[in-house]
Amino acid sequence: MAFRGRDTGGSKKDREKRGARERELEERERRRRDRELEERERKLKERELELERREIELEGGEKKGKIKVGEEYEFRAPEFDERAFKFREMEEGKLYLIIFAISIGMGLVSYYLWYEITNENPLNLYGLLGFVPILGSMSLVYLVPKLLNLDLGHYTKLSWIKLYLFYFMLCLAFWVVFTDALSNPF
Repeated sequence: MAFRGRDTGGSKKDREKRGARERELEERERRRRDRELEERERKLKERELELERREIELEGGEKKGKIKVGEEYEFRAPEFDERAFKFREMEEGKLYLIIFAISIGMGLVSYYLWYEITNENPLNLYGLLGFVPILGSMSLVYLVPKLLNLDLGHYTKLSWIKLYLFYFMLCLAFWVVFTDALSNPF
């Protein structure tokens, strides 16, 4: 039997259930908004307390590195120690020259190892053993400057990583150069 006439929206129980669900959803939304508002107010109070604490610190005596809001800031360049800068750069230059020399030797050793292995069969994957001297000599990058008493106290982890990558790429470059130059001289 087909339904004719106007839609009444279901039975009275269905309408009451929908109304209850809608009221519940509205209540949840209102509580969520209230929580967000309380959170914003709490953060605002924390910021105000932090600003008051800083002002109290400044009033009690000027502390180094702190300025008042609205006060002019005058930049003072740190003292430049030219002698220490030159010393540090000389030490670093020596280190890079040493790394350059070691990488030439390791590139030549890698070439020789690669040439001996792949001499009979150029598609032999054992030729990749040419990486062994390069990777094995990575400890020289750390030990040689220590043995030569180079002052590298200012080196950070990132500086050492850069140095190791420089060494690896340089060894690889010399290996390729020796492969092209010595395998096919003309």
